[in-house]
Amino acid sequence: KGMPAWEDELGRAERLALAAYAASLRGSGGVGKKAEGETLPASPILDFEKGPEGLLYKDDVVGTGPSPTVGDELEVHYAGWYYAPGSTEGVKFDDSRDRDATKGLMFELGIAPIIKGWSLGLETMKQGGKRSLIIPPTLGYGDVEVSSAGRPSIPPNSELRFELELVTVN
Repeated sequence: KGMPAWEDELGRAERLALAAYAASLRGSGGVGKKAEGETLPASPILDFEKGPEGLLYKDDVVGTGPSPTVGDELEVHYAGWYYAPGSTEGVKFDDSRDRDATKGLMFELGIAPIIKGWSLGLETMKQGGKRSLIIPPTLGYGDVEVSSAGRPSIPPNSELRFELELVTVN
């Protein structure tokens, strides 16, 4: 309804990113380290690559170590934001460095219950790499609200943004 034809062909992530990019051109603030519950404007996706199943990713640092395979124990530092449906402001809901700056989340790839967007995003990283992910709801928490003590609740159908650092692959 009332949208230009080109806008119908864009996905939600692309529309949010373009809106944020336009806002940044009008002089909105930059992105820095944010505390839980603080907001993060959607970033332009022009430099993100399309991954499988709607995942978008951008390598901020390409690692030089091994890539993970199923069964490897990984240590990952991360920060996560959710973008509720219709929002262009992400709300920070978790940051591993806020809990322990010296040790990231430890889990076994393909065995530990992590969201599919993480699995797809991590499988092509290399140890030492840093990657930004934009995860559609279908690869995140879907139509379920997610709550955890001491953290903001993630509304159903939220798009997720993560900044990952693959610290170790064992």
